[in-house]
Amino acid sequence: MRFCNVIYNVPLWVECSLFSAKILCMNLNNNDAAWVAVNIACAAIAERSDTCGDRTEIRFDYICSNQREKTVRITAKGFGFKILDFLPGEPPEEDTGSSQYETEFLNPRPDSHRTLQWEYRGHRKSGQVALLWGVVKYEDDIGSKHESGFGYTISADNKLQRINLPAYNRHT
Repeated sequence: MRFCNVIYNVPLWVECSLFSAKILCMNLNNNDAAWVAVNIACAAIAERSDTCGDRTEIRFDYICSNQREKTVRITAKGFGFKILDFLPGEPPEEDTGSSQYETEFLNPRPDSHRTLQWEYRGHRKSGQVALLWGVVKYEDDIGSKHESGFGYTISADNKLQRINLPAYNRHT
């Protein structure tokens, strides 16, 4: 039998097992952190023109899912919508508006669904990107603050495409 700790004569397999258990506990603790996943569904864009000028209206379902077994407290939900010539590497945070003004408690099930509508001045022209992004801020059961962000582009036929850039899909 090999020994790794000469002073205490602890067999190597015990030492390795203790080390593995410690790593497992650290991973479980990290996995136990609060996490709210945000998804967007049913986006629809309608363009209108009248005496007030050109405008684009977007309507979508804002869905928050608690991915852990403990209740979280959502303190803020925000989103933004813009029509741009190109997709920026980061969401335009300065243009993120708030869509929630009171605390919401989110249990592990069911999800939180909200249908939201937003109006943007102007129309999308050929080659431009319709960008929908946002953030949810929340606290876990011990008061630690977290955020989850999202970002989507919306095609001309109203199909959502999740943006696969870390800045748009952050989780802290």
